[in-house]
Formats: sequence, structure tokens, C-alpha cells
Amino acid sequence: MNKYILMMFLLLGATLCCEAQFDHVKLIAHRGGVVDDQTDENSIASIAKAAAKGYYMVELDVRMTKDSVLIVHHDRDLKRFFGVDKRVDTLNWDALRSFKSANGHTVQRLDDMLRVAADNGLQVMIDLKIPSYQPRRFEEIYTLLTDLHLADQALIIPTEEATDYFRGKIKLSCTRKQIENYQQRSDYAAQHYYLFANPSADDFQWAKRNNIQVVGVINYHPSREDNYEESARALKEIGVEYIQLDSRFDKFF
Repeated sequence: MNKYILMMFLLLGATLCCEAQFDHVKLIAHRGGVVDDQTDENSIASIAKAAAKGYYMVELDVRMTKDSVLIVHHDRDLKRFFGVDKRVDTLNWDALRSFKSANGHTVQRLDDMLRVAADNGLQVMIDLKIPSYQPRRFEEIYTLLTDLHLADQALIIPTEEATDYFRGKIKLSCTRKQIENYQQRSDYAAQHYYLFANPSADDFQWAKRNNIQVVGVINYHPSREDNYEESARALKEIGVEYIQLDSRFDKFF
């Protein structure tokens, strides 16, 4: 506990001594913050660096352990960072928390990571990676967000099983076609959804007319040779305000 409290003071200090450096755009840090050779994704350190650089939001990848503890980890298994050929959902929390990466990172509980984000003035996007209907865990996520005053601005990338639970509580990621289908629902409200895509100018204007938040995307894909700088330029030109990206691309903003 003492170590955690000390880390919190360090993180708060980093936040207070910095100013946002991204003009006219709110950046959302993919995979939990600013990631580099010394900083693993979805770590306390990556959140601290995102706050220090002036990010608006961090995306947290949420999974569940065998004993139903909500944790923050992108991959289904532990091979990439910990060299352990086991799936997250086959391990209890006490076993999972014992692994440490080369950078000293350990898997964190969702509640701890949300508190770190909130204490550093960061909003959150939840990438939900629980592949089944888990109403108690969904309620736990929503309660945490509400208690930390994060729910109003939060975004979620839900599974199909979680969509109906979070509809009307947290903004749901959608394509334009999905939103157009949802507009036929009797309970439709624009503030329940956001367009998560690199939109054309037409898509962006359609979203503006319909009061729908737009979130662009610039994420690295090893199998694809994208011109990431061109993607950034196109998003800026049409006026996209919110952009989720890998931190290596924040230099374009």
C-alpha cells in the first residue's frame, strides 16, 4: 500500500508540472498510455506518461481472471510481456499478479488503473475483452466509473454480449451503419453512441448533423503499410476532434 501511495504522489506531481501540448484535438492513448522501450502498455507508468504529455484519455483493455477479478491486459495470454504460455482467464488473480515483465511491469487490477487515471485528470475508454455475458462484472465496471466521476465522458468498445447492458450508460462504439440502424429504435439517443472510424468528410458531416461524437483511429498494424502521417493530416483537415492512437504517432499532432 505504501508503495502504491508513493507512486500516486509521483504521478500527481508529473501531471501538475505539465501542460497539454496538443492543439485543437483530444488524444486517446491506445493500450493504456504512452508506450516506449522502457514503458509497457497498460501500465501505471504508461498512464503517468500520457498525463504528462497532455493526453485527454487512455484506453484500457479489460479482461477477467479465472476468479472473476477485472484486470487490464491486452492479449488473451501472457507470452508477449511475461514469457508465460498461459491464458489470462485460466489463472487466478494471485497467480497472475506474480509475473513481472523486463521493465518491471505487473498486471494491474482495473479498479487501481481507473483510480490512477482519474487522479491524473484522464478520461477513459474501455476496450472490453470479456467474451461472455457477465452482468455482475458489467455492473462493477459501471459502478467504478460512476464512483470515480468518469462515467459521463467515458467511451466503451463493448462485446456484443455487453452492448445492451451499457446502452444508455456509457457511449458505445459504432460504425455509421450501426448508428443508422439504432436510429430506428424507440430508445435512440445520439449521446448513447460514438462513431469510431476514420470517417470520410461526408461521414463526419453526417455525424455532426446528428450530434454524434466522432473518434478517429491511428493504430499500428504490422501487416499493413499505412501512411500514418497522411491519416493524421486527413483527420485534422476534416475537423475530427477526438483521435485514438498509438503514442508513437502523437508527433503528428
